[in-house]
Amino acid sequence: MNADDKEPDVRKVVEELNRKGKNIPVTVSNIPDFPYQEYSDLLEDFKSGEARLLRFAYAMESSLFSMLASSTDKIKSNLGMLLSYGGVLAGIALSFVYSWWFLLIIPVLFFIGSSLTKNAYNNAIFNSAFSSELIFCFLYFTGQVSVDISRLNKQFYFQSE
Repeated sequence: MNADDKEPDVRKVVEELNRKGKNIPVTVSNIPDFPYQEYSDLLEDFKSGEARLLRFAYAMESSLFSMLASSTDKIKSNLGMLLSYGGVLAGIALSFVYSWWFLLIIPVLFFIGSSLTKNAYNNAIFNSAFSSELIFCFLYFTGQVSVDISRLNKQFYFQSE
């Protein structure tokens, strides 16, 4: 799934939220107190290392993930959840049938599964933010991403009024 596939869905969400008075910017020049006027300049700074795109939100939004994720990211996320929660059930079942030592696989599988799920989510967010100015602005507004600019020694993130 590329930006052309995702952007219409994001545009619908942005338009609906703007009708409700949220005032989500659709270009970086409309972001208050943001040091870039052009998305291309922001991308250039990302490529050169002058700026870094960071995940800002701690929580993972499932509806946002389903809208932005590629099929590969969705498969990785589902595999991670299967390992996390299936590993718990398998560890408990194996410990009853064979040995309590199988309980030791629970934290290992949960850690591996959680890491897979988190990495798939982060990959979907970062790839989407780099693919389109509208999607970047939406993710910035929703607090999913922030921008760290080394030459200014400052991190920019959306601050609600």
